[in-house]
Amino acid sequence: MERKSPRVALSSIIVFFALVFFSANCHAVEMLCAFEAEAQPPYYMGNTVEVLYNPGVAVEMMKALEELIPELTVKFERMPWKRCKRMLEKNLADGLFNASYKPRRLKIGWYPTLDNTHKGALDIERRITNISYNFYKHKNSPVEFDGKKLINLQLGKVGADRGYSIVDDLNIMGYKNIVLSSTHNENLKKLNRGWLDVIAFQDITGDALIRLPENKNIVKIQPPINTKPYFLMLSKKFVTANPKLAIRIWDSIKIIRETRHDKLVEKYAVD
Repeated sequence: MERKSPRVALSSIIVFFALVFFSANCHAVEMLCAFEAEAQPPYYMGNTVEVLYNPGVAVEMMKALEELIPELTVKFERMPWKRCKRMLEKNLADGLFNASYKPRRLKIGWYPTLDNTHKGALDIERRITNISYNFYKHKNSPVEFDGKKLINLQLGKVGADRGYSIVDDLNIMGYKNIVLSSTHNENLKKLNRGWLDVIAFQDITGDALIRLPENKNIVKIQPPINTKPYFLMLSKKFVTANPKLAIRIWDSIKIIRETRHDKLVEKYAVD
């Protein structure tokens, strides 16, 4: 029986692993995800366009997709929220998080649905998380919220962040004098100076901000305005090119949320 020389055997091994590597990477897909440049602790940290070393719960959840889907590489870019949505609509970003559901956002991309169609019923089990909105006021203000409407408004002015889904909710609730700001801090300055009755914030953001010394006179009003699920949206181009992968991504987010979300929240609570 003829034996191959060690050199020939080594060459065969190298060729074999090269083919395996090439085959695996033939199917590799890079997913560029956009998320907001303003902090939303604990989901993303820091008011910056940089992706920080400890980037936040949602960012770590998105990165964990690589462990469940080895052929997927997840990249990130931070920018203002309105630009994030524009990037998704123009297929310049593949994914967008944390996005609440608004029917009109279907024109910019896909949410996970029960039947995996573009306009199917929303599948909240494949959400990233749930987040509540609350009103915040100056501690000396008499304003209260009964769960349906604000009571004892002095100016009739309600502050909110431009481009957030809560703006539509406030309009539906009947508030006509909604003052929009580009940043959380701009809203808080207006409230501190008495230019607004209240501001509507995601509670995870508002609770973190009112712990800062400059916001010591701002307090949270109970009960919440509402509580919503938040999702990873995918671009139309990405879903069209990778329909099965898109489903795997949303399925994997459900697994990651159920197995890692609470521990990640604890990690950032300690920080």
